[in-house]
Amino acid sequence: MSQEYQRNPAVRVLASEINKADYHFQETDDDRAPNFLLLPSGGKANRVMMGGTVLSVEDTSSGGGSPFWKATIEDPTGKFMVFAGQYQPEAASVLQMIANSDDKPPAFVHVVGKTKEYRPEDDEGEVIVNIRPEDIAIVDEQQKRNWLHETAEKTVERLEKTEGDYVRQSEERYGDRVTLLKSDVQDVLESLE
Repeated sequence: MSQEYQRNPAVRVLASEINKADYHFQETDDDRAPNFLLLPSGGKANRVMMGGTVLSVEDTSSGGGSPFWKATIEDPTGKFMVFAGQYQPEAASVLQMIANSDDKPPAFVHVVGKTKEYRPEDDEGEVIVNIRPEDIAIVDEQQKRNWLHETAEKTVERLEKTEGDYVRQSEERYGDRVTLLKSDVQDVLESLE
């Protein structure tokens, strides 16, 4: 009997939360088990939905190969990195279009993708989380504002939970969740006024 594949929903996350997160885990020992990121707000995410203003896009491939695009994206709480290459063709084509445009960056985008962690060779204690996008969409001002509002609401919902394994693990790993993210959520809501 085969198991039916079920895609994990994307969790709306602010840049500051991704930048504070540093722990990936699997819930089972199955080889194909998804990797999750323990979120400082008390949740988990296999896939994330993020948004922000593209500040820069560059091709980081070493000459001759397929382009490998690196984008720096900023929301009101901080910056995050997105990397897309031949295995993310739709996302890579959007980043290439932004890079080759005369009037972009900046561009506001929504990104859906999986988190990946990177540990620099010179500091193995440091963990940098970036996004491997499945999809990148250029959006308008109203979509930007809606995304920010909904993401702030979802972050507050996670922070309001007081029980559960991920809440406990998050507090053990990151400390007081509300103190850690409260000012970030306030910054987002103030940016919408």
